[in-house]
Amino acid sequence: MPWLKEHLLGRLLGHKYNGDKHSFMAQEHNALIFMHNCIYKHHVLHMNYTTYDLWHAQDSLNPRMHADFITLSHEDHDDMDPGKKFPFWFS
Repeated sequence: MPWLKEHLLGRLLGHKYNGDKHSFMAQEHNALIFMHNCIYKHHVLHMNYTTYDLWHAQDSLNPRMHADFITLSHEDHDDMDPGKKFPFWFS
């Protein structure tokens, strides 16, 4: 639970991702509360978004159905070998 709170606090407070090396005080941990100490696992992720032509759309990712997706990586590309720089991660 403490590692999860460290990660979530970093994202919620807008800290740049650094491998979750930032530590928060106990008071900050206590400010993040999980209702009934429950976390739920979902089998499908549904995402609502606005398309380039301003229409509403929805997509879903289901890892059991070979969902392929691409997302921005968090690596610092300035330090990487120019031949290995790529700003995305694949699944």
